[in-house]
Amino acid sequence: MRTIPCFALALLALGASSAHADEPDLPGKVVVLMNPSSTADESQRQMALVEVGNVLRERGVRFEVEADASCTETSNGCLALIEGGRAEAVLIVSVYHGGDEGSIDLQVFDGQMSGVGTQAWVGDPSSAAGRAMRQALDSYAPEYVRIAITGEPEGASVLIGGLTGELPFIGRVRPGQHRLRISADGHRTLQEELDIPATTETWTHRVTLEPGEDPDDLVLLDLDGHPANTGDGNPASSGSGHGALLGLGAAGLGAGVALAITGAVLFAKDGDYTDDGPIGPDGVIEENQTAGSGLILLIGGGVLAVAGGTLLVIGATRVDASAGPSGANLRLTTRF
Repeated sequence: MRTIPCFALALLALGASSAHADEPDLPGKVVVLMNPSSTADESQRQMALVEVGNVLRERGVRFEVEADASCTETSNGCLALIEGGRAEAVLIVSVYHGGDEGSIDLQVFDGQMSGVGTQAWVGDPSSAAGRAMRQALDSYAPEYVRIAITGEPEGASVLIGGLTGELPFIGRVRPGQHRLRISADGHRTLQEELDIPATTETWTHRVTLEPGEDPDDLVLLDLDGHPANTGDGNPASSGSGHGALLGLGAAGLGAGVALAITGAVLFAKDGDYTDDGPIGPDGVIEENQTAGSGLILLIGGGVLAVAGGTLLVIGATRVDASAGPSGANLRLTTRF
C-alpha cells in the first residue's frame, strides 16, 4: 500500500484545526483517507489531496489526515473511527489514472455512504478533485429520524442527541444509540439509553417521572456518558476542582487584602519623621520615603483581592452543563 506523502499531509493539516463547520447539514469533522487501491502516482495523489483539503476548509469542515488507510478494506473498519469519536464521517479519496487521464472518486462515509463525488481529469487532477469534493459535500444527506417524546410532567427539561427542550418534545436525531435525560423540580431525574431505529415514521417514546428528590449518590451523566457538573449537590459537581476554586479564591482574597492594607499604611507614612527613622550623614533623622512601595503594594493587593473574590464567586455558583451528540450505532457491510 502506498503511503501519503509527508508534504501533502502537512499542507492538508495547515489550518484544518482552526476551521469550524458553519453548515448544519455537513459533518463537523472528517478523517481523510487515501484508498490503497488508488493507481495514481505520488504527485497526482498529492495534488488531489491538497485540493480536497482546500475545499473542506472552504466549506468550514474540520479534518485530519490518516496515513494508514487499512480501514478502507471494509466499511466496519472505517465505522470504528467514527464510533471511536475521531470524527463524524470518513472521507475516502480514490485517484485512478491511465497515462494523463484519470478519475477522482470521493465517498463521505458515516455509516451509510451519504455523500459521493466523481470527476474525470486530464493531466492535472487537482481541479477535478475540487469539483468532486464539492459534489460530495453537496450530496451529503445524513439520515435523521423524527422523534416525539411525551409524558409527565409537562415542561420537564429534555436532553437527547445534543438537543434540548421540554416535554412534550419533538426533534430530529441520527438513528442509533442516544442518551436521554429528563429532569423536573420535585421529580426524580430519568436517565435512559435509547436505541433509535431508522424509520420513515415518527419514533415515539413516553416517560413518566417519579415524584420526589434525586438521591444524594445520583451521578447525572451528560450525553456522552460522562459525569455532568450540575452544581446542585450532585457528587459530579463537587470535588477537588470545585474545592480548589474556593480555596484559591479565599487565599487570594485574604492575601490581597493584607497587601492592600500594608501598602496603604506605607503610603500614609511617606514623609513622616520617626524616632527610629534612618539617620542621615549630618545626624538628622530623614523622612520616610515609602510612597512608591506603598502604592505598588496597594494596587497589587487590590488586584489580587478582586481576583480572589471572583474565584470565590465562581466556585460558589459554578454550574457546568455539557451535552454533545451521541455516536450512532450503525452497521454497513458494503465493501469498497
